[in-house]
Amino acid sequence: MASTSRRRRVRPEASAARGAWVIAGVIAFLLVDVVLVVFAISLNRSSGAAPEPETLPTVGVEASSTPTPTAPPVVPAPRFLVATSPTSAWRSSPGECGGADAVLESTTDGGATWAPHSTGDDAVHEVLALAPIDQTQVSVVGKAGDGCTTTSVFSSFTSGDFWQSYPETLSSYSYVDPADRATLIVTGSAQATPCSPALQAVATTDRVLAVCAGQVAEFIPSAQTWSTTDVPGVLAVTPTDTGSTVAVSGAEGCAGIAIEALPSPLGGAPATVLGCVADETSPLAATLSQSGSTLWLWSGGTTRISQDGGVTW
Repeated sequence: MASTSRRRRVRPEASAARGAWVIAGVIAFLLVDVVLVVFAISLNRSSGAAPEPETLPTVGVEASSTPTPTAPPVVPAPRFLVATSPTSAWRSSPGECGGADAVLESTTDGGATWAPHSTGDDAVHEVLALAPIDQTQVSVVGKAGDGCTTTSVFSSFTSGDFWQSYPETLSSYSYVDPADRATLIVTGSAQATPCSPALQAVATTDRVLAVCAGQVAEFIPSAQTWSTTDVPGVLAVTPTDTGSTVAVSGAEGCAGIAIEALPSPLGGAPATVLGCVADETSPLAATLSQSGSTLWLWSGGTTRISQDGGVTW
């Protein structure tokens, strides 16, 4: 019996449905794949993000305290005064080479009036020191001539009417040269000062006193030695028989200029307060000179006299 084989025919509707499912599966696969890729990318970005900066400990630095400003030391303007008796004296402004000339004056009535003087043809432009000759005579150490090229001693033996230059006697005097205030000229020899700048120098036969800003120095030529002491606010110094007397601005207990005594040599016993010139409250320039027990003070535009060495005025 012959068998007859028959091929099964697929219906078109079933083939179309199967194709649709295949396409849907492919699309679903692609969608899932896209989701996975996106997730992987986002995960990678998250893991590769820059780490937050580490907070490091700070080292504390104490702020330096601002120092309290202190008042600068009083620097007195140089001027010159020589008392030749209880009623007679000579004084001079310093003058300046190339600037205003020194003004030299004298009094014979205790400073009530002052008479101006000229050193004649040898006009002194800058005064370096005044030194008494006797009760009415004085010598001026100064710079004269064009350009202040001449340093000499100008003396008058006629109460200031006539003057003569004596350059050969210059080595007998002591003074501060404004051109070098770190050096004191002592009887012709230069001596380096222990304080600088030196503003004033006054001499006796056996010692020289110098005023610096806030200090007083004493030089003994015979021993070639210096001694110093701090005197804040010192304006001027004058020698005495036992030491020196100083004028001081800003001293405790004195609203004006305090008058104090210093021993010799300096640096030993402390200063002794003698008196106070209370009405001179803003001293910018002052100088002292003593004749016996009479102490003269020239401060500002006023000359004062104390008959008891500075205790009362």
